[in-house]
Amino acid sequence: MVDVKGFNHEKPFIMSGGLRKLKSVELEKGNYENVLLGTSRVMRGLNPQNPVFNSRPVYNAGLPGANIYEILKTFEFANNHEHLKTVVVGLDVFSFNSKIKPKADYYESKFSGSYNKFNFIFSELFSIEKFIRSLSTINFNLRNQHDEYIINGFMQKEEAPEYNRRKLFIEKIKSYITLEKLYPGLYDSPEKLELLKEVFNHRKDDTKLYLFISPIHAYQLEGMRSINRFSRFEEWKRDLVKIIAEDAVKNPKKQPIILWDFSGYNSVTTEKISPTGSKKEMKWYWEPSHYKKELGDLVLDVMFNYPNKSKNAPSDFGVVIDSSNIESHLQKIRAEQARYQQNFPEEVEIIERLKRETAHLRGKNNIN
Repeated sequence: MVDVKGFNHEKPFIMSGGLRKLKSVELEKGNYENVLLGTSRVMRGLNPQNPVFNSRPVYNAGLPGANIYEILKTFEFANNHEHLKTVVVGLDVFSFNSKIKPKADYYESKFSGSYNKFNFIFSELFSIEKFIRSLSTINFNLRNQHDEYIINGFMQKEEAPEYNRRKLFIEKIKSYITLEKLYPGLYDSPEKLELLKEVFNHRKDDTKLYLFISPIHAYQLEGMRSINRFSRFEEWKRDLVKIIAEDAVKNPKKQPIILWDFSGYNSVTTEKISPTGSKKEMKWYWEPSHYKKELGDLVLDVMFNYPNKSKNAPSDFGVVIDSSNIESHLQKIRAEQARYQQNFPEEVEIIERLKRETAHLRGKNNIN
């Protein structure tokens, strides 16, 4: 009801609860022809104001830590409220892990079928916790004057700017190879692909659906490899290609789905990590999992200029994969992986050391 710059316009504490509620309200109120879906990589990396959208209304509905069920429900909500012309889905293999569950505020949002209007309003207006956060929000706005925190769902916020990049890379990989819901449980639920099929089935005939595999840093891939999970990542890609081919047969009247793979060991994803002790920013990455807006712009540029190759993108960044080239594509990545290990032996050794140091944490689950 009240939105005043310098008073309550910026919502700096939204990540600690309520983001899904906010995005469901904004999607319902807006008039968006184009929607960006996925996890926090989409939320922080894909700018809805990118020129490829030609000033058309776009909303970034990326949700941090989202599993594929949440992504499906967000799509269904947007599809029911808007006539979507373009849907971009950033795919992360973690979204297909059984241990990744919907966040608490998802059930309080309009994305959820259990949404209750009275509970929604009551929890926002008559909660002591929200009252305290409101005071903190006002204090933040009075003290800080800078660019908007969130625009059309896109979070314009630096990822731990005070951190040394190398330290952050190492800490992230250590958590990824340790937590069962991440690398250890990688793609343990292939049946979750059925939820992605629902996205395919429910899209309108004239809706263009762009899918892409996130351009995670090579450090991530080495972390998978170190605990024998890289083959599961490959299997996930094979299964994605398979269900897209099945959709082409099942829905011949609908716009064909194109799947882009921006992962692998290319000139972007192998960007050199800042040296120890340096806080110098990297060009493309905040840390091994989250990429910057500049890289998100490159992803959009490549996809929307297809079949022409974008002049802004390196020749080895981004490959359309399908049933005709998936095996040769995976073999090529394996060869590039071997070259990366030869060219960056010190990075490989760091990841191997992290694997050894965390072996006891994975041992209880019989994980190598």
